[in-house]
Amino acid sequence: MKIIYLHGFASIGSGEKSAAMIAEFGVDNVIAPDLPFDADEVEHTLTAIIGGLKSYPIILVGTSLGGFWANYMAQRWDIPCILINPSMSPSVSMKHRIGTQCNYYTGDEIVVTEENVQKFIKREQYLAKNTNGALIHLFVAKDDAVLNPADMIAAVPYFASRTIKETGGHRFEGNWPEVIQKIKEIV
Repeated sequence: MKIIYLHGFASIGSGEKSAAMIAEFGVDNVIAPDLPFDADEVEHTLTAIIGGLKSYPIILVGTSLGGFWANYMAQRWDIPCILINPSMSPSVSMKHRIGTQCNYYTGDEIVVTEENVQKFIKREQYLAKNTNGALIHLFVAKDDAVLNPADMIAAVPYFASRTIKETGGHRFEGNWPEVIQKIKEIV
């Protein structure tokens, strides 16, 4: 089993969440790449990673923007995904980020352009027509102050499982053991 963790916007792969998965499942079983921001580059990177692991069972785990990517790649490759407070419409939620942003961990500049944001539209359209809910395990915290929890829930009407928590915030803090447990159930 290979678990691919996909981080959110302006973050990195090697953080607390991937460390918790590595502690539980081993460093050889968890892949947590630092994703670029450009949608074409992300898709290329993830296609190469997933394509190189075709002989293994795979689970995609994604938070926020990484949740969007986990869902998108799961649908393209027909593999299960766990979405934690996912951005379901990045072409909408990223509009207020146009301009220069900083990576929360490295401080590196990220320049978000209208062109970057528009690249998500064709992928959102793909998901609108090609979503197999049986692949999706959704986790939502009702107190997420970054993305609207009601939008996340409405955007995923079909799912293999859904867990809605009252608290946890956007980072889903305090609830990560439930995500680890869901991975174990899928395995």
